[in-house]
Amino acid sequence: MKLKGESIYRMNLLNIINIKFEDFNSGTHYALFNGSQIKYLIDKNDKNFYKNLLVNQNSYSFKHKLFKIIIKCMPVNLIRFLPNVKCCSIEINENLKTNIKENLNKANKISNYILGTKGPHQKIVIQIITESGEKIYIKAGNENVKELLLMESYVYGYLKGLGCIFSTPNLLFTEINEDISLNALDEVVGEEAPLEFNNDIFTLYNDISKINLNNLRLENLEIEFEFSHGDFAPWNIKRNKGKYIIYDWEYAGIRFRGYDIIHYVTQVENLIRKSSLELSIRKGVQVAKQYVPYLVNFEDQYLRNLYIVERNKTYMVNDNEDK
Repeated sequence: MKLKGESIYRMNLLNIINIKFEDFNSGTHYALFNGSQIKYLIDKNDKNFYKNLLVNQNSYSFKHKLFKIIIKCMPVNLIRFLPNVKCCSIEINENLKTNIKENLNKANKISNYILGTKGPHQKIVIQIITESGEKIYIKAGNENVKELLLMESYVYGYLKGLGCIFSTPNLLFTEINEDISLNALDEVVGEEAPLEFNNDIFTLYNDISKINLNNLRLENLEIEFEFSHGDFAPWNIKRNKGKYIIYDWEYAGIRFRGYDIIHYVTQVENLIRKSSLELSIRKGVQVAKQYVPYLVNFEDQYLRNLYIVERNKTYMVNDNEDK
């Protein structure tokens, strides 16, 4: 909140970090904005900030690709001259500080931050760089994301040793407190997944759909249900040495058959190709029917309605972030 007549003002995000905006001669971080929302907080002293933070970030939109090209050639001290950049200092929630010290048995430094899309499920990703140069990511949120992070933690534990064709990130620890919830994970490194829904991605979808948590069976329903990632999209998948890694399982659960296919196509068409949500969902249903013949038994409108209801129930967020 800006104080009248002053150039310094504060912003509290999810009770996790408190940001104090200052002039460029002070402060510890550069705040990079995407529109009115902070996207990155970059450590002013991190000379390898591009390699540490951005080189492994997915870049599907032209805007984000251009941003990475520009920033790759820029020394950290020149970031201040980019448009929509402010300088700030950061105070971290004391419980979070304690959790990091107690659970990470390595010399470490809190370096950069990535801020999720504003909304009820907003999270902050905090980058920890260890003495040996390893990168650990702390995904933190308030009470609104407690159940989501618990689900993600449970899925990572359940999938370990299950024999899936894909792998998942290494979960280091989970902490759930009254004011803050977090998952700590090793960095996910690899190539970007394709935008087009192809046979490789269908194989991943098919493997996910066969996961059976707690031997759950849903019978006597109008349409078949299956296990679902919940946010199955290119930016939650990477490929490393020929094997896919799937992450961000917060929305995992049981959904109608084909949901993840419709979602994958819808997200690409709507967020990357800027098609309307209605047309994006139409294409998603068409692609799902091509890959899952069972779905041909249902009218397109019925599947579209099922998807819209489930999508709205799951996310409750604004899907306008550049990927």
